[in-house]
Amino acid sequence: LRDQTQKYVPQVGNKGVFTMASMTPFSIAYVSYSFVKHAHFEKFAISLYNKAGNLVSCDVKSIEAAIPGTTFDDRFSSDVSDSPNEYAWPLAGYTYILIRKESTKPKLCREFWHAVDFLVYALNYH
Repeated sequence: LRDQTQKYVPQVGNKGVFTMASMTPFSIAYVSYSFVKHAHFEKFAISLYNKAGNLVSCDVKSIEAAIPGTTFDDRFSSDVSDSPNEYAWPLAGYTYILIRKESTKPKLCREFWHAVDFLVYALNYH
């Protein structure tokens, strides 16, 4: 860092954050599990102590362990971070998309399939 008083270096996206952290000695960064998994960067992953006091690694099982017992509010929102489950990854989170199951408007049907195509792309090729 040029300015030694600067506490952080803003970056855009998982790739930008990961790249900057990997070039900066003693740095800490947070990127999504899917980015680490798809880019095969598991060797850079860490373990953390969760709310139950157990040392856990970030993987599909520890993320899924954060979900049981979750309650949703009237906006269908819920916080799964820092779950009390003994196997839960403490920084777990989720993303969801609500899509109508049926539509009688042909234009919306076409738009729906464009959205599905985009989601398939995003989940497989990001």
